[in-house]
Amino acid sequence: MDTKLLKQKILDFAIRGKLVPQDPNDEPASVLLERIRAEREKLVAEGKLKRSKTTTDNRHYENVPFEIPESWEWTRVGEVSDTCLGKMLDKQKNQGTNQFYLRNINVRWEGFELTDLLQMPFEANENERYSINYGDLVVCEGGEPGRCAVWDKQESIKFQKALHRVRCHRGIINHYIQYVLKYLSTNGLLDDYFTGSTIKHLTGKALNSVLIPLPPTSEQIRIVSVLKKWITLLEDLEIIKNDLQETIKRTKNKVLSLAISGKLVQQDSNDEPSIELLKRINPNYVPCCDTSHYGKLPSTWCVVKIGDVYDHTTGKALKKSNNDGVLRRYITTSNLYWNSFDLTEVRSMYFTDRELDKCTAKKGDLLVCNGGDVGRAAIWNNDEDICIQNHISRLRPKYDSIVNNLFCCYIFMYLKQKKKLNGKGVAITSLSATDLLSVPIPLPPINEQNRIVQTIQNIENKLNEITAEL
Repeated sequence: MDTKLLKQKILDFAIRGKLVPQDPNDEPASVLLERIRAEREKLVAEGKLKRSKTTTDNRHYENVPFEIPESWEWTRVGEVSDTCLGKMLDKQKNQGTNQFYLRNINVRWEGFELTDLLQMPFEANENERYSINYGDLVVCEGGEPGRCAVWDKQESIKFQKALHRVRCHRGIINHYIQYVLKYLSTNGLLDDYFTGSTIKHLTGKALNSVLIPLPPTSEQIRIVSVLKKWITLLEDLEIIKNDLQETIKRTKNKVLSLAISGKLVQQDSNDEPSIELLKRINPNYVPCCDTSHYGKLPSTWCVVKIGDVYDHTTGKALKKSNNDGVLRRYITTSNLYWNSFDLTEVRSMYFTDRELDKCTAKKGDLLVCNGGDVGRAAIWNNDEDICIQNHISRLRPKYDSIVNNLFCCYIFMYLKQKKKLNGKGVAITSLSATDLLSVPIPLPPINEQNRIVQTIQNIENKLNEITAEL
């Protein structure tokens, strides 16, 4: 479930008049706008309000972005509200009493982050002009222009010039205007009002000229009520989704831990212990004694070094001057992910016949990063051979039926999770061939390795299905 997409769709319905039904008993938005215009004209005549340069008596707008219900009207922010920019921060000129103020960094969509409020001086005659009161809409002028929230605190607070204060006229619901601006921002409809090429700004003049769809007051209230319910529900679902994803991640880690410690599947007494198999294959084999990575293991398991069971080569160093041989595609650590490959960008370089034998990965080979994200591993399962660069190691089992490459890949994952597989170096880390071949790994009987791999895959498939449904 894509809760973000659902939020956008519900908001789209709301702003287009499709979220709640229209009520024929509602006073049309045209009547509301006429009343607001009359009240503004009266205040202008009384000298209590300056006539806005952006307001107009023209109710008919061309090139509107979408159709709206008959009881709605297109209008502009400046026609239904009074806007004001905050105070310029000037340490040399500002005087008065230090007070907390809002910056655009404090304004989030539909809320505020108030943990890092700053102070600056305000004089007594500036208090009214630069105060955000309960119910005021606060809009970012810069940063992410248009981002806004309604101030829901009883205590007033000051605001800086990077913010607009929007005070809606009677009959205009500030939360509705907030949702409209969010809709316009999300759909790129607010971009045309911005100034600046690299750093965008929403000036006071531009904000006042923003074209918005206006429903009747009663419908605004219904829209806001329904929107809040849906948004709250989707945010709760998002929390549940995130918690479930984290649980799935922890479950995968636990499954991996159980697998590597011999606790995921039952041991079979008919399985030949891995140490006996090794000694039968190589009578001179000397067991590895380092079990500190894994603790107590089943009696049929043993600990070996990578070099005991794998042959190892590394890829070719990239040299622009080297153009001997044939041109072949090759992969680097940027193509190699955990048990997968990204082949959208694969380059080519020249390889001689001798280099091809050493630097070619065939189907079934285990490839390990010895640079970049050291230890990241994947099995090359493509039918087409691929060459490798020198920051990748190729591992091939020395003997038949001794090690399952995918089981070893899971071991690398486990060691990375436990931070027991690290390269050397400060800025750029790398894992030498000697260090890689010396890494101790647990080795169950081959049949048990196969059962472990199958069990892990079955569990991961189920968990991935759940994740996909989210």
